[in-house]
Amino acid sequence: VPNNAVEAYRAAWTSYSDIIVGNSYANLVEVTLDALPSSSALAAEIGEANLGDVVKLKVSGTINSYDMMVIRNKMTRLRELDLEDATIVANDYEYYQGWHSEDNVFGGSFLRGTKIRSVVLPTTVTSIGSYAFYSCSNLRSVSNLDGVTSIGAYAFNGCSNLPSIDLPSSLNYIGNWAFGDCSSLTSIIIPEGVTTINERT
Repeated sequence: VPNNAVEAYRAAWTSYSDIIVGNSYANLVEVTLDALPSSSALAAEIGEANLGDVVKLKVSGTINSYDMMVIRNKMTRLRELDLEDATIVANDYEYYQGWHSEDNVFGGSFLRGTKIRSVVLPTTVTSIGSYAFYSCSNLRSVSNLDGVTSIGAYAFNGCSNLPSIDLPSSLNYIGNWAFGDCSSLTSIIIPEGVTTINERT
């Protein structure tokens, strides 16, 4: 909607307030970042006031815990996230209870419970942490899993609208209940060579 009418629309259509955004940020926002040691490069680049209106985000460069916190907690209307050209780097700051960024890990509980619809993983990612997409009931697509060697427990649990996922030949571990309660997932092919699959995957 027009930028000067956002609040009026949200007040009038309260049941849709979480998806109403100003037209300046309704389209794809592309940023190139160098992760900062004690703050979010993403927030600095986009501006705190604009974070809640980003719907589609493409990130290049490096991100860490501070940027992951911004994505999961402050970009409340984010629906499409493209990290293909991004690299996740380690930082001790907790982006979620007990979780912090690690090199080349799509961290545990990173997008847990968010309304994200599609995600392109970083090309450099080798692991998807436990609960990474837990209860993301709007999730329809996760791509670029080539190179992923492990998927943690409950990683996709509760992704009830995820219709399919292509698991890479590099995969060798799937944790407990990783795909539990994925009611729209009609089939999943486990690559040859997966040596550890716990019960009730």
